[in-house]
Amino acid sequence: MGNLIVGSILVACVFLAVRYLYRQAKKGQCAGCSGCKGGYDCHCGR
Repeated sequence: MGNLIVGSILVACVFLAVRYLYRQAKKGQCAGCSGCKGGYDCHCGR
């Protein structure tokens, strides 16, 4: 029973991560990009 719960949580985490990455790529941003605000050197959109 414990394996089923842990497996379900892992599948949910993977699904949410893939969905996040897909949405970021669809917007033309890279994963983890916060909009490159604050004058930091940003690799997003290059």
